[in-house]
Amino acid sequence: MASPTDILDKLSQLSVLNVGLTKDIKLLEEGRNQLELRFKTDLSRLNQAIRELPAVVDVLVLDKPPPLKLTSEGGLLVALRTADDTKAWYPSSGVVQTVIADICSVEVEMLASRKDAMEKKIATAELACKAAEHMELCSSVGRTVTNSLAQTQHSLETTNSRIASTQQQIAENNRMSAEMANQAQVHQQRVEESNLLFWTTFWIPVVNFVTIPVSMAWEAENKALVASCHATAATLAAEMATKIAEKNSLDTTRSELEVALNRLNVACNEAEERARHATEVRNQARVLMDQYSIVTTQVRDVLQALDFMGEGGNISAESWDEARFLGLQALKGMLVTLREKALLAPECLEVAKKVEGLKELQIGVGRLQELDF
Repeated sequence: MASPTDILDKLSQLSVLNVGLTKDIKLLEEGRNQLELRFKTDLSRLNQAIRELPAVVDVLVLDKPPPLKLTSEGGLLVALRTADDTKAWYPSSGVVQTVIADICSVEVEMLASRKDAMEKKIATAELACKAAEHMELCSSVGRTVTNSLAQTQHSLETTNSRIASTQQQIAENNRMSAEMANQAQVHQQRVEESNLLFWTTFWIPVVNFVTIPVSMAWEAENKALVASCHATAATLAAEMATKIAEKNSLDTTRSELEVALNRLNVACNEAEERARHATEVRNQARVLMDQYSIVTTQVRDVLQALDFMGEGGNISAESWDEARFLGLQALKGMLVTLREKALLAPECLEVAKKVEGLKELQIGVGRLQELDF
């Protein structure tokens, strides 16, 4: 059976672990909150770029590629007018370059944040495991305290039973002592009678041979009975004192165990709260990581599909149909995914609706199938 001192030492260790878990959870939660704020900022920038996507779509729905001759004005690439120039490309080209550059910038920021989010996800998962192990440790200590308390209670009940038995023996001994006292009085009276008989008959030679031995025998028997009674009483008193001391010790142990159990309940409640909080932070980190994965994957697909429209991009007339339809498909995929995941700003819903309803997407699918793409 574990001693109360050992249990209290373990409880102190549990309290220290609780404090450490609280600190770790707080740090991870602060880190996750910072990442979430960064995600919202990056997502806001992405939605801002999405609001300008109609300029990109205006180019992608052209039946032929825009002019390939480009120049730089104010840091933005714009197309020079040519004889066969389309009116849609020239005023939109600067916006197109800006939109793609903004999306690319968002991707860079999100990829860096995604790495941090992955680290936070791993750290929170480890912390959740640590909190679960701490809970199991609390449960183990709890079982130890409960078992020790049960054993102490059993020992206390056994001791109380022995005390009751000893008390019965003392009562019986007291009864016997009373009887012996009565017998002693009788014997004393007989001794006195014997003495009286002795003094009244000692001068009679024949009688005193009887009265003297009888008187001495009664006196010896009386003394023996009284001595036996006293010895029994002393033995029982010693046993009673031992059992009472044992009972007091068990009472003290039980009180200490009850205090330990109360402290353990507090520690377990704290550990349960830490485990719940750690699990909550872990789940939030998973959600944030999933959001980063979803957005960065969609953004990467869009940038790859629109690479020919970026700075220095080039596209031949023969590849125009295939490239623009892939670009439209990538834009549609990103917008649909963001909308389904509730990551698309309300003001961008019209843009998504416009892209999803493009007839060029349906035509493009047929053409791509013809090309066996």
